[in-house]
Amino acid sequence: WRMNVRKALSPKKEIVPKPADGNEGNKLDDDDRMLNEMEELTRIMERKKKRAKKLLVKRRAK
Repeated sequence: WRMNVRKALSPKKEIVPKPADGNEGNKLDDDDRMLNEMEELTRIMERKKKRAKKLLVKRRAK
């Protein structure tokens, strides 16, 4: 029952239909999406490093 509750409360991802204009437009969209994902991942990695560094500083202070 827990899984059902989690699924019901989790945000649903919308399926965005891709336009069939041509390969060039899709390629640019794919490139933009890939860049956004890479930027997001780098931000996440930097945040983790910063959090770990803060934790170390806190431990040293004690």
